[in-house]
Amino acid sequence: MKKSKQSSFTQKPPEDNKPNYGLEITAEDKNKIQKLSKNPEIFNLITDSIVPSIYDHSNLKEAIAFQLFGGITKEVEDGIYIPGGINILIVGDPGVGKTHLLKGALNLTQNAIYIDSNKSYANGIYKHLSDEHDLQNLDETIFNQENYLVCIDSLKVKSNEVMFLKEALGKNTSFNTKEELLNILNSKCSVLAATNPKFGRFDRYKAIAEQINIPPTILSYFDLIFLVEDKSVVEEDAKLAFHLLKLHQERKICMEIDSILMKKYIAYARKEINPKLTDKAVTLLHEFYLRIRQSSEDDFMPIPITVRQLESLIKLSEACARIRLSEEVTGSDVKRVIKIYEKLLRLMGFDIEQKVISSDTQLVIEVIKEIENLHGGQAPIAVFINEISTRYNLDKNNVRNIIKTIKSLGLVYEPQKGFLKTV
Repeated sequence: MKKSKQSSFTQKPPEDNKPNYGLEITAEDKNKIQKLSKNPEIFNLITDSIVPSIYDHSNLKEAIAFQLFGGITKEVEDGIYIPGGINILIVGDPGVGKTHLLKGALNLTQNAIYIDSNKSYANGIYKHLSDEHDLQNLDETIFNQENYLVCIDSLKVKSNEVMFLKEALGKNTSFNTKEELLNILNSKCSVLAATNPKFGRFDRYKAIAEQINIPPTILSYFDLIFLVEDKSVVEEDAKLAFHLLKLHQERKICMEIDSILMKKYIAYARKEINPKLTDKAVTLLHEFYLRIRQSSEDDFMPIPITVRQLESLIKLSEACARIRLSEEVTGSDVKRVIKIYEKLLRLMGFDIEQKVISSDTQLVIEVIKEIENLHGGQAPIAVFINEISTRYNLDKNNVRNIIKTIKSLGLVYEPQKGFLKTV
């Protein structure tokens, strides 16, 4: 007899038979964890406990926290497997702490591996794993666990490695041969990867999409993409320098939650807490997804908005609820995730509120071309601002934001300071 539709979509239950690999959670630990979860500052406490030696990067650290706690794995009756793992890519200038963040995340989970792709990658990773972990004797079933974290530093994607990474990030297939062990590992794991911009450092005069040296087909498998630019801001530079000097002077750092308790907190939440979406959460996710989907209809986004982004939002919201040890994903969980997501979209040059990426974009480009024709092939920015603000009755600050956005999208660039040129 065929099951009803209501029963065809199931949440995968916790696997109680999994060993803890040396991590014992006592009754006292559970009391501490449950007490922490009720602290109204729990998100700040956890974020501040992720690589506290690295100054700031609060949004990125919070996202790593979501990754460590993970979303909920689900299975559909027709055989479709929806993994709960969260994949994060950090594209950052040299010296912003990418490697430290990866190793910090590595130290907060029981089942994890760090891979420097400058030393081993793709076909060489299995040998790397064998050398590091003695796979001949290791129980290989641990590589098929959903709570496994793979940290890939200095990520590079060559043309012959595209399919390898697609397997790693998105596909759930079981393999039997040792040569395909990495595919087993990556089929259920989470990936935290870091790479430099294509040209070594971010260039503010080039489109963001040009500076990420990873194919869009691979980028779409990452749930969150962080762009970390090493900008010189006097006030922030002073804070960072003071933080670093105090670290070297005192040779210790204040941990809001010690690393052992954090490991236990994460392990406990992943095993015991399996939150479900509330009606309010569904409504907010539905509205936000439609908003970003419709606002990106002109296909100018560096990464197209597809149903994968909706699945990412769901997983991140579930992880947010797990941090609170809640069996319900509430509206506040979704709002917290949306806030981070909107910031990342703005860094990509996409402002939902202004909706610059729309049919109006073409009008803006046409105005620039008109001014180019009148000024020898380059449009003076001051002339453009005056023309747009007068023609469409826009505030000049809004026009400056439009310039920033269309530059980020690669539609125009500055051939010299104070001038715009269409691509």
